[in-house]
This record gives sequence, C-alpha cells and structure tokens, in this order.
Amino acid sequence: MLPKTYQILTNLDCNLNCTYCYEHKGRKHNDINAIKQFIDQAAQETTKEIYLDLIGGETLLYPELLDEICSYTEAKNKPFLISLSTNGTLIAESQKVRDTLTKWKNNIALGFSIDGTKEIHDSCRKDKNGKGSYDKAVQGWNWAKNIIRPCRLGVKATYCHKTINNYAEGVINLIELGFTDIAANTVFEEIWTMEDALTISQQMNTVTDYLFEHNLQNKVHILQINNKNIDMRHYNPITGPKTANYCGSCKYMRCLGYDNTVYGCNRFCTMDKPIPLGKLTEQGIQITNNILLTEIENQYKKWPEECKTCPYGEQCSSCSAIAYEQNGAESYYAAKPQCGFTYAVVIAKLYYKLKLMKEEIQK
Repeated sequence: MLPKTYQILTNLDCNLNCTYCYEHKGRKHNDINAIKQFIDQAAQETTKEIYLDLIGGETLLYPELLDEICSYTEAKNKPFLISLSTNGTLIAESQKVRDTLTKWKNNIALGFSIDGTKEIHDSCRKDKNGKGSYDKAVQGWNWAKNIIRPCRLGVKATYCHKTINNYAEGVINLIELGFTDIAANTVFEEIWTMEDALTISQQMNTVTDYLFEHNLQNKVHILQINNKNIDMRHYNPITGPKTANYCGSCKYMRCLGYDNTVYGCNRFCTMDKPIPLGKLTEQGIQITNNILLTEIENQYKKWPEECKTCPYGEQCSSCSAIAYEQNGAESYYAAKPQCGFTYAVVIAKLYYKLKLMKEEIQK
C-alpha cells in the first residue's frame, strides 16, 4: 500500500525555544535537490492531488525554500496543497514571509501553534531571550486569516501538567481569536493518569458549555470534543480492543530528512538519535530497515493486556516513535501514558453528544 502522507523536513532550526519541544534542533535547511526528488516520487505515486506536509523547526525561517517547493510542485500539473505548521511570529516580522504566503495563498494550509491565552502560551513558548511569543503569534494569525482560505487554517494548543487547569480558558480564547478548527492535546512525554482524566474532562465540558451558550456548536470544531469528521449524534465510544496502532508512522508515512534519508515520520527524523526507514534513490524510496517497519506495524501488540482489551483502545492517541526515545515499547506502554487523556476525551465527547441530543429534543 502506498503512503498517504509525504512529509519533508525543511529545517531543524527555530526562532523559539519552547519548553516542551521534543525536536533536537541545530542543522539548517534541507537540500532542495533532494526535496525535488522526493516531490517527484510523491507526484508519481499520487493519482489526484499532491499533498505535502512540511516539517520544521520553523519552516518559515526559509521563505525562499518554501517558494521553490511550491514552484516545483506546481510544475507537476496536478492540484497540490502544501501544509505547514508555524509558530506565527515570522509572519508578523517578515515581509518576505508574507509575500511568499500571499503568492501561494491558494495552495497553502497553515496550522498555528498557540497555546490558548497569553499567560499559558508565554509560560512555554518563549523566544531565544526567554520572552513570550504570544503577541507576535496572534499578530501573524490576524494577518493570515485575511489572506488564506478559512478552511485551510487551524491551530493546535499543547498542554502540560502545569497548564492543564487552564485548558478551557485557553481553548475559549482561541475561539474568541477567530479559530474554528482547533486541536488541543497534551504532551506525550508526560504521564496522564485516571486522576488527570477528571480534571481534563471537566475542562473540556466547560468548553462544550461555551459552544452551546454562544451557538457555536456547528461553527467551531475541536478535535478532542466535537471532531468534524465524526457524526457526533451517533458517537459510540466503544470501539473495541486495539487491532492497530493509532498513528500511521512507517506504514502510511514517509518523511524526507537530511542526506536523502527517509523516516517513518517526523519524530523518528528529529529525535536525538534518528532512526531511518530507508533511502531516497534515483529509483525511488527504498526501504532498508524492514525490522523497524515490522516492529512498528506490530507495536500495538506490546501494550499491557488491560490496554489491549480496553473498550476505548482504538481511541488512545499514542505515538509510535516516542517509545524508542524512552525504554522501549513494552516499558513505555506499561506506564499507560495516555490513559487519562483518552478517558477524558471519551467523557467530553459523550457530554457533547448529550448536549446535542438535549438541544434537538427541546426543538
């Protein structure tokens, strides 16, 4: 089966120094010739639209590289979309960045990284001098929402234990900033217990109340609460035991790193000791690490028995790569790191569903 996601590591340097960032920064931008070769491969394997996911660092540090990637992809004479995540600050600071985004506005999707309120965001997302980046990030967002199509704009907020009690406050602020496509998750590096589940679900339910109080339930979609890809009226949390990994790393993803090296996803590419999946050659992507491919495909089998039989197991948003940065899959999953967050999401979605049903009955 062909990959569904083609990622390109554009660079590994960044203008921020976020406290919970898992990437090991340093090396500057990737080789454009290798990127073009990777785009050739993606175009060859794609029958309709070419979709590329650019990964940093902060990709917008190199607007000239983004421009060249877009120009080369356009020459393939297929519809294409370039998706990238950004901290937003360089949109505010650089005319070159704004000009490049304007030039390719019909082919760009932007995902902003803003952690909610100024206080929450600035406690974690700081620049090299230790100054918070919220004001510039929001300035970048305010420019982009007038240029890029609304359906191609989103935001992801990240919460750790020191900010989780402000989850609702943060998400509501993102809504008031004008975001309608929101993801708000917890960091994978921390352990989220069943005790955390109650706190997180209460915060999420507060967000749901806000949506209904302001008649936004059909206008704003939060991945963890009223996922736009789910018919929430018929949401059923019982998905049965795990029969596969949550993410498609290695099996459905290919990420181009430096030196024509290909990885199973961007996390395998940006960890302290990267673990390659293969190489990009003149003949295409050659898988050279079949052991990793097999290990990842069967990784879900290493979860504790309790997790394998959990009725919500298929909804557990686990990361396949992080286990290789810890003490191995069995040890990492034995700690059940995402258990509390998974239960919180199930509770939140059920609460949203009940509010939705109540509203329909009252009509």
